[in-house]
This record gives sequence, structure tokens and C-alpha cells, in this order.
Amino acid sequence: MLLPHTLARHTPESELSDDEVRARLREEDPEFYDLIPEDMVAPFDPLRIWHWRTEHTKTLADNVVVVKGRSGTYIRGAVISIDYDLAMLEAVMDAFLVALFRNPSSG
Repeated sequence: MLLPHTLARHTPESELSDDEVRARLREEDPEFYDLIPEDMVAPFDPLRIWHWRTEHTKTLADNVVVVKGRSGTYIRGAVISIDYDLAMLEAVMDAFLVALFRNPSSG
């Protein structure tokens, strides 16, 4: 099943090292670090760093489906994908019904 995703690319900010992002997080959200003891901050760091990087990527397209086929990879909108997927499902159902109800004497 192909699910819609956001297509994004990295920016110089989203490619900062973990230590640089950690320093920025401390600057941007000092209350978090004031409220939580230092030994409890470490488990939150990977998720907070990932989230910060995600927020600092550049979104190129929302709700797109990336399809990897024999002839290469291409991108299409999720709504267009629904129409395509429905057409393919109808083709499979038609082939099944033709095979099911075909007159055995006509071969």
C-alpha cells in the first residue's frame, strides 16, 4: 500500500550536528531544561533533536505518493493515486469476473 507522505529536503540548519542542535534547543527552550533534572534529559534528547531537524527541513510537497516501479521512481499526488489505485482494482475485478463467467464452451 502506498501512503501519502511529505516530501522535504534538508536545509543547512537541519544538517547541524547533534551537539549543535542540542545547544540550540537549550537556547530556544530553557524552561524545559530548568524543569527537568539533567539525568532525565538524556532520554528525551534523540527525539527532541529529530523533531527539531524535521521542523527545519524545507517542505517541497505535502501528501504525495512515491512510487518505485520498473521504469524508475516517480511522485504523484495522493488524490491522483486514489483514482489510479481504483482503476487498477477495477481492472483486476473485471479480469476475475470475465474468467469466472466465461462460457466454458467458447474456450
